[in-house]
Parts: sequence; C-alpha cells; structure tokens
Amino acid sequence: MKGFRQLVRNMLPRWFFVQRGPLGKNVVYLSFDDGPTDGVTNALLDLLRQYEVRATFFVVANKLEDNFALGERIVNEGHLVGNHSYDHIAFGRKALPDQIWQVEAAHQVIARLGQGYRGFRSPQGYWNLKLLIWLAIKRFRAIHWNYDSLDYTIKDADKIISNFSQRPVTDGDIILFHDDSELCIQVLREMLPRWKEQGLEFGLLKDL
Repeated sequence: MKGFRQLVRNMLPRWFFVQRGPLGKNVVYLSFDDGPTDGVTNALLDLLRQYEVRATFFVVANKLEDNFALGERIVNEGHLVGNHSYDHIAFGRKALPDQIWQVEAAHQVIARLGQGYRGFRSPQGYWNLKLLIWLAIKRFRAIHWNYDSLDYTIKDADKIISNFSQRPVTDGDIILFHDDSELCIQVLREMLPRWKEQGLEFGLLKDL
C-alpha cells in the first residue's frame, strides 16, 4: 500500500502536489517542520546565515504564536514560512472538516508575518484526495518531500551524517528536517559546508 501511495503521488502534477524540485539546476530545498522552537530555531538560523543558505520552515501555528519574534526573524533573514497545521494533530485520525480548520486557523496566524506564501505540509506527511482537492480549490500548495533525514527517529547525528554520505542529495531534492531539537543543527554543521563545496545551491519552495 505504501508503494502504491508513493506511485500515485509521483503521478500528480506539480501545481497540485509538490514532492521534489526540477532536475538540472543544481538546487536543493531545505525544509524544517514542527517549529519554531526557542533555543533551537535561533541557533539554526545562525548556522544558515553563516553559510548563506535559505530554507523553508513549516511552522506549527500555536508554537508560532508563542514564539512570534522567531517567525519574524525567519522572514527577515530571507527564509520562507509555510503551514504545518495549527497544533500538529494526527491528520489521519481526523475528518476533513477538522483538517480544514487546522489549515485555515494556522494560515490566519502565519498571515500576520506578511509573506503571503500558501504552502501547506500535512502533519506526518498524511494526504488524502479530498484534502488535496480542497487545498487546490483554496489555492494552497500541497508540499511534501522526497529526501527524509529521519531526524525524528534516528537520534544519532553521526548516523544521519553517514546516511547522507551513503545516499548523497541530488539536485531537486526537498530535504526534510525538524527544528524541534538540536539534532538538525548537529547534522547541518557537518553537511552544509560539504554541500556548499559540491556547488549545490539552496532554493525556497515558493519558487517551485
């Protein structure tokens, strides 16, 4: 079943469902879910600024409300803020009206940042056709990923770094991290200079 769902997602047009960027441009897309987190997102932004890397942050809106200055810093430093629901409920256990409320309530909070981006990433990467159709009608972009760092299950930075070495990122990859722990920072301190040396550039998901 998982393989079938993956096949269906790969067949969806990019205006409807974004899973990776185009090939041949030497651009990858860093994305971070589940923040902003005080004490983590701050340090992550410092690291991204050091290497002149831009990224997309899919924020949980009730956390953004508690850390709104962090959201403003994300925007002011040239990054992108996307929608990751209001309070990160398990979408697979909720009916469509509850899912819609989560998207709309989060959008109202995120809109206060003034960026206007309407990218939505579902908690736990859960999608169904009714939700995707509603998102398209309401002009939200459904944003997934194709390279998962697994930083939410592998709690060892060296292991994640080793995985990146064994399976290198390639142009067009949308890379999933989480900025709710310092693990992403530990990994990226090692990987960002490597990726920069390889000549990779870092794009924002609004450009897809």
